[in-house]
Amino acid sequence: MKLVYTNHPKFRTVTLKINKEDYQKLSNDIWAVIKKLPNMYKEYEKQGLSNERYRWDLFFYSESSHNLDHFHKYLNDNQIDAALRHITNKH
Repeated sequence: MKLVYTNHPKFRTVTLKINKEDYQKLSNDIWAVIKKLPNMYKEYEKQGLSNERYRWDLFFYSESSHNLDHFHKYLNDNQIDAALRHITNKH
């Protein structure tokens, strides 16, 4: 799946290993958590927690966390994190 980082000044193309359907479901689930907890990122920043911790906590709060075994059938944690980075725009 090829996606473009739209916030990057050079609009570089990034190839993610996650399939399109799983990416869409993951994105919807992550954004549902962000909408439910809109101040979460600011709180993590205040506490000095990393962007990686923020991304993975979003994942584990989301409905997609129930599909971790499914993701691990064809993705490793770095590949899941790449999708989370793309979805959240937190690198």
